[in-house]
Amino acid sequence: MGSMIHEFRSPIPNWFIKWKLKINAEKSQAILIGRKQDSVDGNITIEGQNIEWERDAKYLGVVLDKQLTWKKHLKTAIDKVRATTAKLYPLLNRRSQMSIKNKLLLIKTIIRPTLVYASTLWGYAAECHLNRFQATENKLLRMPIDAPWFVRNFQIYRDLEWEPLREFLTRKVAEDFEKAGRHSNEELRNLVNYTSEDLGPKKKRPRHQLAQ
Repeated sequence: MGSMIHEFRSPIPNWFIKWKLKINAEKSQAILIGRKQDSVDGNITIEGQNIEWERDAKYLGVVLDKQLTWKKHLKTAIDKVRATTAKLYPLLNRRSQMSIKNKLLLIKTIIRPTLVYASTLWGYAAECHLNRFQATENKLLRMPIDAPWFVRNFQIYRDLEWEPLREFLTRKVAEDFEKAGRHSNEELRNLVNYTSEDLGPKKKRPRHQLAQ
């Protein structure tokens, strides 16, 4: 593993210079992704500064963990939703004078985007993680209408004409793969040119969520 890291890191400085890129070493992170977690010998160095190996790293708002279970990213998203919901509670609770239609609009335009951000990447996560996501949205939808405990979630979806989160995620990833498959960029088309059967049940990739 050490030789592989050395082979990878050697051309990095020249590549930065060639493409006139300035890298902030203080904000850089190194992470080795894979199911087989070998020990890593040696560090990646940028401008004389060692980049520590991390168990997870954040990139464009997405938290990547070493085995791509997405557990930490989903937990982070749920925490953000809870914080946003607390701020909007005066508008979303049953005593608010705002109409149910506008309350749902707040949930759809402000809160749900936090839940589904980058879902094409993590939508194949384990059922236990996705179920927590669905439960979070279930609680959100009960708040504006003050639904009693005995009212089933499917009744709330039906009465509010609301697309359940899991169905939304499946529809969204299907649309994303369809768009990518006919994109003018050949590299992008190649990235999505596979089926869930190609890798088997243990090596999951984003397209697997269409088969769940």
